[in-house]
Formats: sequence, structure tokens, C-alpha cells
Amino acid sequence: MLQTLKKNWYFLVPAVLVAVPLLITVYISTKYNYSMGDAWVVFQTSTKAKTKFQSQKYTERGFAKVQPGMTGRDVFEILGVPLERHDDDTRWHYSLPVSGAGYYHERTIILQPGTGKVASVINRYRTPESPKQ
Repeated sequence: MLQTLKKNWYFLVPAVLVAVPLLITVYISTKYNYSMGDAWVVFQTSTKAKTKFQSQKYTERGFAKVQPGMTGRDVFEILGVPLERHDDDTRWHYSLPVSGAGYYHERTIILQPGTGKVASVINRYRTPESPKQ
């Protein structure tokens, strides 16, 4: 077996060229909780992505714990104070693009007006082609 690999090492090169990007894409998908399609876009544009995260308490694991129906207080306890709040304090941004970068990891919590409960959680990779919300 080893002798065969030594003679035919050039067959391994295409396998490695396919396997390494695939493994990195699987890692990105798992780490950020993205679909494989989004993870592939992250892989392809990773040098262009510039994201500022809330630095005191924010973690990806903590963000994944936030679910619709939780109170704003619960979110504060898990993630801390957001970087920015908009729309009458119903849109909390835990990440922002750096210097107007087109590619970044968007982490936003949308609260129901009046109740202060989480209506939705936005966890996606933004590109210049992404639809505005």
C-alpha cells in the first residue's frame, strides 16, 4: 500500500484540493450554524469579511441559545448589551460591519414591540447581494 502511494502520489493531490475546502466549509457551517451554501460563501469571501462583535459578553454559543419568546432581560443575561439598538429598541445588533464592509456576520435580535420578547433571531452571513431587511 505504502509503495503504491509513493509511486502514485499525484493521485492524492486532487483529493486534498477537494477535501481541504470541504472540511473548512463543514467547520464554518458547524461553528456559525450556517447552511452549507452559506458556509461555502463564507469560505470563498473570508478575506473580505469584516465584522465587529459585541466584545464584553458575546459568544456564538450564547447567541445560539437565544430563542423566540425569551425576554429582553434573558438576552441581556446571555449576551450583554448590544452594540446598537434601533427601531424603538426592538432591533438589537450584536454585530456590525467594520467600516462599511459588504461582507460580515450579522447577529441581530428582533423584539416584539410592547412585550419586549424575542420575535426572531437573525444569524446570517451578509454579502452585498443580500436583501435588505
